[in-house]
Amino acid sequence: MLRTSAPRRRRGLILLVLTALTGAILALTPATANAMCRTGAVARGGCGIPQEIDFPPLADTRVDQGPVPLLATVSTAPVRVAARIPSPPNVVVYTSTTPAVCTISGATAVLVAPGTCSVQADAPEAGYYLAADPRTQAFQVLPLPEVPAAPADRAVLTLKVPSGLPLSAGTAAVKATSTAAGAIAVQPLSPKVCRVTEAGAVRLTGPGSCRLRATQAGADAVAASFPVWGFPRVPATARATDLLGVLGKGESSYRVVATPAAVCRAADGDVALIDGGVCRIEVRNGGDVVRTDAVKVTVPAKPAGTQHSLDLGATVYFAFNSARLTDDGRATLRKVAPMLAKADLVVVYGHTFGPGRNSASSRALAARRARATVGFLDELGVKSKVVSEVAMAMQQPVSSTAWKNRRAEVYYR
Repeated sequence: MLRTSAPRRRRGLILLVLTALTGAILALTPATANAMCRTGAVARGGCGIPQEIDFPPLADTRVDQGPVPLLATVSTAPVRVAARIPSPPNVVVYTSTTPAVCTISGATAVLVAPGTCSVQADAPEAGYYLAADPRTQAFQVLPLPEVPAAPADRAVLTLKVPSGLPLSAGTAAVKATSTAAGAIAVQPLSPKVCRVTEAGAVRLTGPGSCRLRATQAGADAVAASFPVWGFPRVPATARATDLLGVLGKGESSYRVVATPAAVCRAADGDVALIDGGVCRIEVRNGGDVVRTDAVKVTVPAKPAGTQHSLDLGATVYFAFNSARLTDDGRATLRKVAPMLAKADLVVVYGHTFGPGRNSASSRALAARRARATVGFLDELGVKSKVVSEVAMAMQQPVSSTAWKNRRAEVYYR
């Protein structure tokens, strides 16, 4: 065996000496500074070689950014050896002392949850090499950054209103709904047209645009509107032969009743004023009376037509003190009969002229002339909803010429 010189100390320093012997390591260690690890001593285990671990610090790491590499290394402590021995194993074994935070997979730390991750590095005893003192490093496993919770979707309100209503309907069916639970309030924006009762009903108060707004906590307010239609105002006074429009928009299904029949008649939603007196009008929706009116009907001195009056269809003339239709009168009625057959209302006014003026006999003669005209129209197929005759006598003379006043006038609607 090759001998080596004795180790030399220099103020506690350790000197490394190599021999020329293949595979032999000569080193100085404090434990054996004055001796040599010969082959026999090594073989007997009396000269184990120490190992040391270098475990660098680990940086704090977010929990979703693992695994973390573990970079500990092993080195052998200096020792003088004069023997053939294997090279050091350089094996590091890692152990997590905080498995709830991190675990070990090979040479990496697998991050499990936020907290302190503590890892111990060991170099176990292997053959001629002694176990190293363990080294521990700890680092923080950081939590994921807090992600702001997505704001909850705002509730969506809807407000359904009618397409339009007549004022006479009284109330409106309005429906407010929301995609979220919670109370919904409906407020009127046009109180002259509609109001909202404490019970939530929408009451119509006047014609115009009913504007409403619905609100709910956590939702954007919504608004909606619908038209409220008024109805014609019936005048306090009107003239015979005037035609009064009674129904308004949206009231086509309503029924009009006009009494007494001698003064006025209802025809297709209108009221035809026939003779002098007081006409009482009712507008009904089903069994309910929606509104009532009264009109004083006067007989004008001259039969002057107005924009809203019955149309004059024909005039036939009679001989003195006679109620018999002449041939010319029959021809006139035949001519207008097809038009009158399509009418809703036909009214025949009988007139007289003479010294009797408006006496009972004059009115009787006027009535016979009106009846004669109505009877002939009936023969011609004029089957109107209402055919009426009125004896005007001398209330409406049209000329100072007598024969022009001995007449029957046929009005229609």
